[in-house]
Amino acid sequence: MIEIFSRLKFRTKINLGLTLIVAFTSLIIAIFVIRMSSDALIEQSRKRGEVLAGNLAMRAENPLLSVDLLNLGSMVNELKRRMMKSFTLLSWMTGTRIFDFAAPIFLSDKKLGTVRIGLSRSGIH
Repeated sequence: MIEIFSRLKFRTKINLGLTLIVAFTSLIIAIFVIRMSSDALIEQSRKRGEVLAGNLAMRAENPLLSVDLLNLGSMVNELKRRMMKSFTLLSWMTGTRIFDFAAPIFLSDKKLGTVRIGLSRSGIH
């Protein structure tokens, strides 16, 4: 290997050295960018889940008071349809990692219940 390197022209050695420096620097920067974007994506998914649970809790007040289960079901189905496969109503899931979000349903300082939503982590990864 040293014999091959010693036969190269000085200009080729400089170009090879610069190429290795740029490639190594790019690799290090790429690692940090991937990590930062991954953290940002997880944080955005967490915020999205909190907002979804909060909105569903606010919309569920009236159907809960009138015991309108059909309206509650249609709200959940509408949310599932909009979120496609990344949204699942929290249930007993074996071996699946999910983000679990809960939002209380209040009416005049009285807690009527809780909305729980689970977002699958597999869609994020």
